[in-house]
Amino acid sequence: GRGGRAEGNLTAHGATAQVTVSLTVTGTVAGHFLSSDGSEPIPNAEVRLQQATTGRLLGSTTTSSQADDPGYFELGHVPAGPVLVTAIDPLTGRIGESSGEIESEGQVLNLEIRQLGAGKVSGVVTSGGVPIAGASVDITSTTGLFSSVANLKATATAAEGGVFSFDGIPVGSFTLTAKSSSLTGSFISAIEEDGQEVTDIDVALQPSGTVYGTTYRSDGTTLVPGADMTLRTGRSTSRTHTSADGKYRLEYVPVGAVTVRANESGGADAGIAEGMLTEGQELEIDVIFNGTGTVEGFAIDSDGAPLSSGYFVDHPELSNPLVRLTTPSPFARSLTTALAGDGSFRFLFVPVGPFTLSLSVTGTPLHGAALGTIASDGETVSNDVQLAESGSVMGRVLRPDGTTPAANAIVTITGSGFSFTDLTDGGGDFHVSGIPLVGFSVRIEDPFTLGLATASGTITANGETVDVGE
Repeated sequence: GRGGRAEGNLTAHGATAQVTVSLTVTGTVAGHFLSSDGSEPIPNAEVRLQQATTGRLLGSTTTSSQADDPGYFELGHVPAGPVLVTAIDPLTGRIGESSGEIESEGQVLNLEIRQLGAGKVSGVVTSGGVPIAGASVDITSTTGLFSSVANLKATATAAEGGVFSFDGIPVGSFTLTAKSSSLTGSFISAIEEDGQEVTDIDVALQPSGTVYGTTYRSDGTTLVPGADMTLRTGRSTSRTHTSADGKYRLEYVPVGAVTVRANESGGADAGIAEGMLTEGQELEIDVIFNGTGTVEGFAIDSDGAPLSSGYFVDHPELSNPLVRLTTPSPFARSLTTALAGDGSFRFLFVPVGPFTLSLSVTGTPLHGAALGTIASDGETVSNDVQLAESGSVMGRVLRPDGTTPAANAIVTITGSGFSFTDLTDGGGDFHVSGIPLVGFSVRIEDPFTLGLATASGTITANGETVDVGE
């Protein structure tokens, strides 16, 4: 049923508080469950209604079996918000879903649910072109529907001649994996429409082995349970998790060069190890985490002043200072942070090894860069990053009579990779800071007289001011 909530406050013993409780907006979800081509209604199907964003079950029913309106369903008192409706055919187990949103009181949301189509997958398991009877064949399908119930996993055994077949595979992608002794092979394809048959598949088996090992923290002794393990060899990828004692095991791994990566579940640390797997071999590859540390420091201008909040009050043309930290492969990270009020920054869980800091500030082409290294797990490295050296350009603009100051003239200073625009003050003066140590050009436009003037120069030292004159 409908409900509502309100808050109030009792100020004293025996007091009475008056509150108004408004019932939530509700509506009705109704519709039909039909075959994949929409031609046949499906009676007696289970229908489940869920809140689309949380998955919370809001209600369930079955489709009508009445001759006058088979396949119909209706669910009332549905709270406002996005909903997901799932229906399952009681005879075939095939599923369908549809979604919509209740937006207003009393709304009737009509949804048509069509049964997801299905097809047939068949083929043969071979090794070196020879059919392999008795091979185990697994199929995993992924439909793309919100409900994971629609996905399918099934297993078959290759018959004489290595043949296998799967019926009722839902529309969507599927992966076949075949195994026999120390051989394994896979095949990926898709069912694109209802009734389609994907046949003549050749799952060619290749030599394989087993990879197992233990995952440790950077100290080499502390075990890492629940780590996410990814094993790659050639074009094959396998995944698993370490057990409570930090161990993992993957069978039917194609032979060749093997790379095993362990990632901390819910954390930032990781480790990588490699090996070479031969046919039938059980290869032990232990993984030791790389370790992480902390990088902290201050962002400073070319004169060494911290880029604190007060700095930007004094330099209103500048804003949004950002520090970016990057680390190289195989533990590549890219992190960006804003500065604290005192101009400091801090990065946590940075992989042990070299890192690069870069500094950018809106309003200036100047950047800063710094290099550093975290040597061991848990280490905190202090490393400041400084804006590149710069100088200033100043001058005075006069009208054609040579004596009248040109107030509000437009001054544009350009150079390699930068452009600044400023206005002269009432005395015709301008002063632009933050110019890189390179050559520059000045262009002046007087909107009052339409006069033009140019100048040029070079800043050669940090803090230098170049006066281009009048």
